[in-house]
Parts: sequence; C-alpha cells; structure tokens
Amino acid sequence: MIPEGAETIRASSLPTWADCPRRWAATQRRRLLTGAGYDLRQRSPNIGAHVGTGSHAGVARTWEGIAAAGDPAPLDECDDVAVEALRKRAGEEGTSWDRTTPDMNAAEGATRKILRAYRSDIPRHRRPELIEASLAARIGGLWYLTGHTDLFTEPDRACEDFKTGVRPPTPIAQIGAYSLMLVAGGKPVNRARMVWTRRVGPKTEQPPPMTVGYDVRVAMITARRSVDDIRRTVDAFSLGGDASPFAFRANPSSVLCGSKFCPAHGTAWCPESASRPSTGDDNA
Repeated sequence: MIPEGAETIRASSLPTWADCPRRWAATQRRRLLTGAGYDLRQRSPNIGAHVGTGSHAGVARTWEGIAAAGDPAPLDECDDVAVEALRKRAGEEGTSWDRTTPDMNAAEGATRKILRAYRSDIPRHRRPELIEASLAARIGGLWYLTGHTDLFTEPDRACEDFKTGVRPPTPIAQIGAYSLMLVAGGKPVNRARMVWTRRVGPKTEQPPPMTVGYDVRVAMITARRSVDDIRRTVDAFSLGGDASPFAFRANPSSVLCGSKFCPAHGTAWCPESASRPSTGDDNA
C-alpha cells in the first residue's frame, strides 16, 4: 500500500528520463511545473501508443490462456480484446496519426499483425506466473517505484517486457525497475528481456519479433541510478533549491525533441527547444 502524499516514479518513465529529463518532467510532473508557473502544451498521444496498448492487451490474453489451460487463448478472442483496447484508449485520449498508421483501419491492422507475429514465437516451455501484474517498492523516504510488468515466467524466472513501435527502444532501465520490484516482492529474477515487434503500415510485410536480453544486475543498477537521479532533481526543484528549467537537463538532440512528442517544446520550460524547431520529419 502506497501512503497518501508519497512520490511515485513509474518504471515505464525511466527511458524518457534517460533520453531527456526535461521532457520527463513535462510528462511526469506536469502539475508541479504548472504550479511553478510554467505553461505546457497540450498534445494527443501518437497512434503508436494506442497500438501498443491494444497489442499488450492481446498478448496478455494470449498468456492468460496458457496460464489457464496450457495453450494460448484463441486468436479471434485475442484479436477482439486487442482491438477493443485500442479503440477505447483512442476514444478516451484522442490521437495523432503518422505516415505508418494514418487512420483507425491501419491501426487495427497493425495491431493484428503485431499480435500474430508475437504468437508465432512463444516458447511453450515457459509458464506464466505474473501477467500484467501491478508492482511497487519503497525506494527511500516517501518515494515509491511503481509499474506493471508484462510477464514473469517460470522455470527461467524471466522478466519480459513487450514493446512495439517503428523504432526499437532501449528499455534497460525500465526492465531493471521491474526486476527491482520483483526482487523486493520475493521473486528473484534470473533473466530479463525485451521482445520488440515493429509497427508497420498496411502494405508492409510484418517482420518477426526481435528479442533482446539484458544482464539483470546491470539493468537493476541502471534503474537504481536513474531513480536516485530523479529523486535528487525533483526534491531540489520542489523544495525551492533550483526552480528553473535547468534543474532538469534537456536533450535537443533527442529524436523525440519536437512538438509532436514533447509538451515542453516551444515553451518557457524548454528554452533549448528553440535550437530544434519541429519540421514534421518526426511524423514516422
């Protein structure tokens, strides 16, 4: 149980911190920044996030079938769950389209392609112990690390994170955070991996998933260093030690530095963004 008034850090936010702490603050501490007088841009999530949500739902239902009966849940059932989750999130949050996925028909098709690619590569010897499980661990004071691990399996005691997108991500800190929380909950982690499936357009053949393994110890150290950096920086800002944007390092070289992806771009919260104007080239 996380006490009222506690500060939380989402495991899924750690890759953003590694890429651009200024963007992390704009997305993860928006209320803190607006309370300090900074106006941030409103933006709709990219369709890639919604396709990821739908794909995750279909993959989770696939593993729930394995947990219940030893075999993946039927494909048509997983398709329905995936598309429903995609439509629900897009309807609730709105969306911005891109060249790869220009409309809802393309989004549903991409979600189905991703689900089929993932299901074609499931190791049948693995037994799911946790599927989309909520995790939390105290990391000092009133700070807590939180998140949902996609999958934890036996007998390999593997923490697996499922990713989609047009570019392969680098979620070592995120997976390290899940591993830290699993260990804190009494579940030793022997292996950590990402399974990434590319989001492609309607006329593009779906490539197979790519699996990337991580050294568990290195992943957990990476997560811990990121968490400690966040705590120090947020505390310094919120306690008045440094209430300027420069308390959080900016990364104008990030591929996500632009109005499409960052609510701080072009605002007083990120003066450096003037050196990286949005050109539309990030409309993948």
